[in-house]
Amino acid sequence: MKTNYVIPASILTLALGCAAGGWAADYGSPSGSPSSQATSPAGQAAAITGTVQKVDVDNSSVQIKDTSGNVQMIKVDVSAQISRQGNTIQLAELKKGDVVTIKNTSSPM
Repeated sequence: MKTNYVIPASILTLALGCAAGGWAADYGSPSGSPSSQATSPAGQAAAITGTVQKVDVDNSSVQIKDTSGNVQMIKVDVSAQISRQGNTIQLAELKKGDVVTIKNTSSPM
């Protein structure tokens, strides 16, 4: 005996909406540009090390290509510690190609 399963459109729409919402949370926008606050899952500050791809001082963000080759947009808080070649620097001093470590020190929003 053959059984047919019918999934109501509302359930299918809800499932697809939840999946898209999770994708948007991971990538911030359909452009595929991941975003991050550089925080650990426990909410404690985490450091990210990589090569600067782009700096946006006005929006306090830096696009970093990490050591695994993943590109992330990092929101840099005002109390972040930015280190280049062992020296602490300011966001405005960053330029494309710099290898840096960024550690946001305040709690995430």
